[in-house]
Amino acid sequence: MESNDLKIFARVVQLGSISRAAEALGYVQSNVTSRIKALEEELGTPLFTRTNRGVQLLPAGELLYEYTQKILTLMNEAVSVISSGNRGLRVGATPAITTGYLSKLMMADSANLSVYTRPADELISLLIQNELDCILLNRSVKHREIKSIISHEETIGWLTNGDDIGIDDVSRLPILVSRDQHCPYRLATLDFLKRYEIKNYSLVEYDIIEPILIRIENGSGIAVLPKRLMSEKMACASAISSDLPPVKIHCYMKTEGTEISPGIQEFIHRIFSEYL
Repeated sequence: MESNDLKIFARVVQLGSISRAAEALGYVQSNVTSRIKALEEELGTPLFTRTNRGVQLLPAGELLYEYTQKILTLMNEAVSVISSGNRGLRVGATPAITTGYLSKLMMADSANLSVYTRPADELISLLIQNELDCILLNRSVKHREIKSIISHEETIGWLTNGDDIGIDDVSRLPILVSRDQHCPYRLATLDFLKRYEIKNYSLVEYDIIEPILIRIENGSGIAVLPKRLMSEKMACASAISSDLPPVKIHCYMKTEGTEISPGIQEFIHRIFSEYL
């Protein structure tokens, strides 16, 4: 019995369909079917009953799935423990989080920390594929293969180049936002504009955080961002920032396996120590 066959079997169970499991795993359907058949032949009993809607577990399949979960969990834990001694921690983060939380840590511990700055969807995919050990996201994610192991709320505000602007000033200055439609700072910005019925504003979109910060510093735009991103050349417009809701930052890891590695524990402490 090969571990890869158990992984295929587990995915068929989770998706309830051989065709959907094949698509998720990147295999042709006949390969998945043959591996399930090989398991059934090795065990001497059928594992599934086929229906028009997919497959359903038989009692033998239910028992095998119970053991499969334990086996795969132990395998993942072993890989995590052994590999952690040979390489640094692989962490993924969105651009704003990399700038706000990881920049100093990257310079101080570059040998033991690899940071991947990507859009949220790509980070989730990399985590599921075991290409990353954990990811930091500024949004809540519901996915059965990943779990949030810690979170904290960060304060956001209207960042300017030093001027304490008011409501009437918002429409006369370019408003800088992420092009990511699900970015929480973008959503907070649009919600603010809607609540205060601000019209005729100029919205300027960017894919990365750096040009937004530069434009705020030189006075050619304003943006709703975490206060921790403020430089010495910036200020928070307190008069219009008090009712902006905080944004929750999550650290996610894979659901498989219940143990948080020592490397991830240390990383969490260094990043979130001021909030713990």
